[in-house]
Order: sequence, then C-alpha cells, then structure tokens
Amino acid sequence: CNYGKGKWVPDKSRPLYSGFTCKQWLSAMWACRLTQRLDFTYESYRWQPDSCDMPNFDGSKFLT
Repeated sequence: CNYGKGKWVPDKSRPLYSGFTCKQWLSAMWACRLTQRLDFTYESYRWQPDSCDMPNFDGSKFLT
C-alpha cells in the first residue's frame, strides 16, 4: 500500500473537533476558528490512498 498516492475525499464524520476548544492545547496562531478565516470546508475531508484503505488513527492503540 502506498499511502503517498491518493486524493482528499469528503468525510461526513469530520471534523473531529470543533476548533473552538483547541485553544487549550494549540497556540493562538493555530486555533483557526478563533481567527478571521471564513472557509472551514477543508476540515470535512480525509486522505484516501488510491489502492488501499487507511484505518482511522486510534490514539489508545498507538500508545499500547
């Protein structure tokens, strides 16, 4: 599987966080919802490799 070749596809399960509460763990320059940006449609996309499925990241599984 080549994860480097693929395309961005719409995903109804996203965004994974609102962007308003991220200020607790992101610096102000990265808290996009608190800036002047108006277009947030990019938050509803995920990367889909061409020839295989990429599982969602599971933080707990990764840490074990």
